[in-house]
Amino acid sequence: MKLISCALILLSCSYAVGQTAPTKSSPAAQGKTAGDAHHMKQNVAADELTPDTVVITIPGVCDAPAAHPKDCKTEITRAQFDALAAALSEGNPEGITKEKRSRLGQQYAEMLVYSKEAEKRGIDKDPSTELLVRFARVQVLTQRLLQAVQQKSQPTPEEIKKYYEEHSTAYQGISVQRIMIPLGHKGEGTKPEDVKTLAEETRKKLVAGEDPAKLQQEVYTKLGFKIEPPETALIVRANSLPPDQQSVTKLKPGEVSQVFSENETLTIYKFEGLKPLPLEGASEDIRGTIEEQKVQDAGKAIRTGHDPVLNVVYFSPHQ
Repeated sequence: MKLISCALILLSCSYAVGQTAPTKSSPAAQGKTAGDAHHMKQNVAADELTPDTVVITIPGVCDAPAAHPKDCKTEITRAQFDALAAALSEGNPEGITKEKRSRLGQQYAEMLVYSKEAEKRGIDKDPSTELLVRFARVQVLTQRLLQAVQQKSQPTPEEIKKYYEEHSTAYQGISVQRIMIPLGHKGEGTKPEDVKTLAEETRKKLVAGEDPAKLQQEVYTKLGFKIEPPETALIVRANSLPPDQQSVTKLKPGEVSQVFSENETLTIYKFEGLKPLPLEGASEDIRGTIEEQKVQDAGKAIRTGHDPVLNVVYFSPHQ
């Protein structure tokens, strides 16, 4: 969820959440409040402020007329602002950062000022404005409903395991030995054609039955790498291979693929056979599949009996 876009929608519908009625206070009390606020700013961490601590004060903005202009103000407490920030950041596991909190506080305060000025000018009574506010309300309610549906659609470990067992053929993996020959990092005096020759020579050795891990190490040594080469033994899903490498799935156990070129890397595979992916390796994919199906089913159930009927003449793209 994007914080700013959500703020523009949600705040436009509920700007009055933090407004307070005009209050009267003596100059001495006002001075004490300001001094205390400054002291807090210097000596108290944000997380240590009490829920009823005022964190935003907007002078000159209030709902009811005040006896004196200085008594008109809007105050927003930490509890009120925290609730707003939590609502806007829902779905983001990291919540709202301190930097975003500061920006949101400034933006929210400015929007309260603008919205109050809009009311003074009667803009809130404009029919088009009222329509937009109602439309924004529908947007927010729809978004909140879909969030609730998605949260309720999270599959349980038992559902994931059951799906895995019922669709085991779809999670069939292939066991391969993969050798990678990078084109972008060459040893001293090594030319691109030399790397391609090295790849072909390595393939021939792989066909002859030489150890893949040993061949991968030789490749890195010849190309001047000072780091450990990648592991050669892999279990991958067939559909995770690039389209031009799908021929690997048609090899027989022990057969070696051609030399593939991809992203500045030459790759060779030795096919070892089919092997089921472990549940751990397939769980995230299954989780997404089940969740998507649950969301679709829930949406269909909500819409059942409420299919809209649009005037074909009015909504025709050719009119």
